[in-house]
Amino acid sequence: MEQRVLLISEVAILLRIAPVTVYRHLAQSRQGIGLFPLPISANGGKLRWNADDIERYIQSQSNIAPPNVGNPVQLKKTFEQRQIAAQRVLDRHRKQKI
Repeated sequence: MEQRVLLISEVAILLRIAPVTVYRHLAQSRQGIGLFPLPISANGGKLRWNADDIERYIQSQSNIAPPNVGNPVQLKKTFEQRQIAAQRVLDRHRKQKI
């Protein structure tokens, strides 16, 4: 079975962050600071991640509460909406693969 791979732009969309933030998370992981998954290849200078690794990372982050700034109820709602949106993108990738 062929594994699904994601480009940095797709990872950024799933995580709802800017691509530069993906690079920041990657640099921290390479330094042993963060838990962000490392890319599986760098063909032609383009980083690629295993989609399952990114999905596991998203699930691990869902246990972390959003920062306690502003209205906590609204922040939690926004965080949950981001998780739902990311799950939808992953589901679309799964359906494209089938």
